[in-house]
Amino acid sequence: MFADLINGICVYSCTGVTFADPSVRACVTTCSAMPALFSFYLGNVCVVNCSNGLYADNFTRSCTSGCPNGTYADNSTYTCVSICPTSPMMWGNNISNNCVFTCPAAYDRYADNSSRTCVSYCPNNTFADPTSYKCRTTCPSNYFGVNATWRCELTCPVSTFADTLLRLCVVKCSINPVYYGVPSTKICTAICPPNSYGNPLTQQCVSNIGNTSGCPSSYYADSTTQLCVQVCPMKANLYAEPISRACKATCVSPYFADNSTMQCVITCPTYPSYFANPSTQTCV
Repeated sequence: MFADLINGICVYSCTGVTFADPSVRACVTTCSAMPALFSFYLGNVCVVNCSNGLYADNFTRSCTSGCPNGTYADNSTYTCVSICPTSPMMWGNNISNNCVFTCPAAYDRYADNSSRTCVSYCPNNTFADPTSYKCRTTCPSNYFGVNATWRCELTCPVSTFADTLLRLCVVKCSINPVYYGVPSTKICTAICPPNSYGNPLTQQCVSNIGNTSGCPSSYYADSTTQLCVQVCPMKANLYAEPISRACKATCVSPYFADNSTMQCVITCPTYPSYFANPSTQTCV
């Protein structure tokens, strides 16, 4: 029996706005917090676990059909929780105030591990992934992170390049290893396409402009490496030709191939002592 404190009698069941609390053997308006009990209107009793699709709310000490704002209905324990469980992994859905395994795509929400909730915008250094609807530090294959929106996108904004190593849209491609941005495709690549060369100053691929390479001043287009180089490769027997700003197998008049510097020069060096051979356009 339970003490009906309002009427001063012992009763077998509590009525009205009171609930039978077995921990104190009385009819109470709020069930005890220690041990943790919750008011259940079906039978006006205090229970350990809520049932019938109801959730235990620690704030009101009652079984409720919907959890209040700031808490989420956890179907694994049938309680209202401030943070959804990690086993199984769930996130708080602020639209329905419940814990979900997948954030709602219809509302463009993404699972954020830092807050354990579904968010409209992922926090800094994470990107909204439209394939999994999660906030990720690295975008999935074929997608690239855009820092301006913190979203994973299939194409990068104008003036940026898609870096396949970092899975990011970048103004300058990665330097370790060195990659170069291809202006036509807006993609970072280790080796520039044919007839274009990696500019080490801008880390972009540059093409020939007429008969002159697009390499910067004091650099030469090397077709063996598809790079702009300051010294042409000795093993390939190529010489820096100043008119075309490219590495050439032969020098044309009025230049002579100088093996000591791998350059096309107008006057052969005096040290070591070389002489210009006009029949071969070489320094000998």
